[in-house]
Amino acid sequence: MIDGIRVEADPEAVVVLAHRPLRVVSSAVAGGGLGRARAVVNLRVPKGFRCEEAPGVLARFVERRSVPSPWVGLLTAAATEHAAVATEAVDGLAAMAVVTVGLGNRVSAGGSPVAPWRPSTIN
Repeated sequence: MIDGIRVEADPEAVVVLAHRPLRVVSSAVAGGGLGRARAVVNLRVPKGFRCEEAPGVLARFVERRSVPSPWVGLLTAAATEHAAVATEAVDGLAAMAVVTVGLGNRVSAGGSPVAPWRPSTIN
């Protein structure tokens, strides 16, 4: 793990918590873009989840769990309790990957013509 970073993974979500704000760049449905965050939430939702409900669902989750602000909120249909965490450090620079995977909606990048963007749980 990286000092000052904590990862919580359970059937409801994966939450990455930081003692101090981190610089983030994200395609997240809530808090996406370039900014700072004390938490990154990857909330598990059912397949077919209506993404327009995402801001409210994420807000209720972070309030109930007392997740610190600012936060970034993502959605996944993958089993969050099986999240894998990997860290690596070289020459004083550390990186961490927290990964969930779902194989129920398999696609291959570049395998189809460009289509208009639609909200989804795929990031």
